[in-house]
Amino acid sequence: MKHLRFAAAFFSACIVLLLCIPGFVPSGFSESAPSNYVEPKANELEKVLILEYHLIQTQPSVWSRSPNDFRNDLEILYKADFRSIALNEYIQGKINLPAGTHAVIFTFDDSSPGQFRYLVSNGKREIDPDCAVGIFMDFKKD
Repeated sequence: MKHLRFAAAFFSACIVLLLCIPGFVPSGFSESAPSNYVEPKANELEKVLILEYHLIQTQPSVWSRSPNDFRNDLEILYKADFRSIALNEYIQGKINLPAGTHAVIFTFDDSSPGQFRYLVSNGKREIDPDCAVGIFMDFKKD
């Protein structure tokens, strides 16, 4: 049995090495795109990641994310080519994202202050930078 596993691992490693050789094209494959090739669009499979958040707060709980964890979630998704869309865009089939990106919809349950909150600073209301809306506003990328 050990020999069989070794042979399978060795065979797999050889295939990977061959595919890494510049100019190597396996038999039956072509380096050029077929004549009917269509450039892929974003969200080609029409699948959308929907994330639900409950609480954005500093106190740990089963249903919460800290403001920093939420910022990290956004950064991880952005680096993985996810771009936020509105739920109504998805429902209407109007997903307009660059090729190679994926749609993500953020939903928030329970209407907690950590999702949207004003702070008063010098007599002026400002959106709390540690609530979900404030974090989204700060994170906004081009």
